[in-house]
Amino acid sequence: AETFMDSEDYDNAIKFFERLRRLEDLDDTDRAVVRFKQGLAHYRRASENLRKQEALSKMPLQERPDAELNFDQTPRADFAKVKETLRGYGTLFPQSPYVPESHYLLALTYEQLNQDEDSISELLLLLKEADFNPEMIADLESSNAVRDRDYSAINKMKTIWAFWKKKTGNYLANKFFEESEFFNAYRIYSALREIDSSPSWQIPVLYQIALCQEKLGNYVQAMETYSEIEDYVNS
Repeated sequence: AETFMDSEDYDNAIKFFERLRRLEDLDDTDRAVVRFKQGLAHYRRASENLRKQEALSKMPLQERPDAELNFDQTPRADFAKVKETLRGYGTLFPQSPYVPESHYLLALTYEQLNQDEDSISELLLLLKEADFNPEMIADLESSNAVRDRDYSAINKMKTIWAFWKKKTGNYLANKFFEESEFFNAYRIYSALREIDSSPSWQIPVLYQIALCQEKLGNYVQAMETYSEIEDYVNS
């Protein structure tokens, strides 16, 4: 399955991940990997077919090939499969390092299906989590004495969660801003502030918040936010 995935043969990757998923003797760690990778394969196939459709639409009609995809291989069917496979992933596999990326894929999937409110909800769910999955840290810390805790694993999980929060939030917030959906962009930028307290993160996020407030006509709040940026710089 991994070999097919790496070679971008998503049809076979999906087929073999599905076979693995049906095995009854998989342990939870392996099952978590298989389920995530299956959803990822569907997402990548959908994205690839969207690119192909876009390229075909630019070709003259007489030069376009006649072959059509089976319904279960169309982007819409694949995106529906991503939803089915990854929705609730964090509840089923709370210790998986793929939990934050599953939120990211779901947010992008809802966006492709024009379900913007679900996309924002998925993102906010990711942003409002702890530094990383709270059940993961609880297990790591409570099951071991202080001297036996794997702090390298804990720090690795924190880094993974912070990365996907920033990546997901920036992508969707910037997209909403570019599409003049300033209230949705404002909601996301405001949630992004909580991820990182460093000035290098806070200043650009505050600037985007101020721009959104200005676009929404909230000039007093925008002035206050611009002043907050000045305070960061001056200090």
